[in-house]
Amino acid sequence: GVAHWPEVTVVMATYNEHARLERKLQNLQALDYPAGKLQVMVVSDGSTDGSAALLAARTDVRSIAYPQRRGKPHALNRALEQVRSPVVVSATAVVRG
Repeated sequence: GVAHWPEVTVVMATYNEHARLERKLQNLQALDYPAGKLQVMVVSDGSTDGSAALLAARTDVRSIAYPQRRGKPHALNRALEQVRSPVVVSATAVVRG
């Protein structure tokens, strides 16, 4: 049953994605996965559009914010250092459909 499903962390590295972030976070929270087994971690990589503030205000998302842009590989590597789940999924802020 679902009690045996693994914990999953969805990791996103973003740069100035404020306009897309809320919809993407809603999309991730609506996934059909057991409560408490899905975590979302978003890295705001030097965003200047309010993305970091949006993420900081959310209690359902773990976030990391860098004041200077360091690049997607750096952002993902810093996020992965904090992930403790056995499964990691990389996502973008784009929502299709």
